Amino acid sequence: MKKRIISFILCMAMCCAIFPATALAAAPEPQYEENLTPALVAAFGTQVMSVSSGGYTGGDYCKNLRLCFNTGYNPGDGTSQRLVSGKQVEDIVLIAKSQRGYHEGSDANDLKGSSTGSGNYTEYGRFYGYNGVAWGGYFIYWLGRMVKCSQNLFTLATKAYNSSDVRVGDIVIMRNGENRGIVSRISGSTIWIIEGNYSDRVTETPYSITSSSITGYAHPAYGNWDKQLYADYK
Repeated sequence: MKKRIISFILCMAMCCAIFPATALAAAPEPQYEENLTPALVAAFGTQVMSVSSGGYTGGDYCKNLRLCFNTGYNPGDGTSQRLVSGKQVEDIVLIAKSQRGYHEGSDANDLKGSSTGSGNYTEYGRFYGYNGVAWGGYFIYWLGRMVKCSQNLFTLATKAYNSSDVRVGDIVIMRNGENRGIVSRISGSTIWIIEGNYSDRVTETPYSITSSSITGYAHPAYGNWDKQLYADYK
């Protein structure tokens, strides 16, 4: 019996060596600075804008982002073009809208958002150094950093509440934690959710507030921020 057990253990060890687990390890969650100094923000702006020629800069979605900080971006939802206001809840939704339609790329240089690739390569993942992996959560991280949010919006959303008090700007847990989104609009019992990595792109989709695709919502503690710190986007 002992010989059989030993033989079984050796066999299992060999199988594990030959057929390693195929599941991707989860990328670590970035740590948010509680107070972003002008120096940190300057470095952040340089990092985002100084990408390769095949990267984010020069693409339509980078241009949309710059419009949010420069002359104004028109989200096409019946409102006029708007600039960031210095109010985090307004600005994070405006910037999220500016990225609608962004499509993941095939490789690390394919980050403009106009690709038809399917390699999980995006500007949002690149910013945190984890490209080529599922990126919906990194899109939410990236949005938070755009408005100097000191909270970790991804982990915040694990503390969810039900649909009785949904607000624009809320973080949404999608499909039992498979992804995260952000509430961009509410009309009666219908909400619109902007979500990264849904069909390989950034989408804005209407849902019933009580949709089975929605696991829960969370309220970030939004406030005001110094939008002048991100003057690099002009």
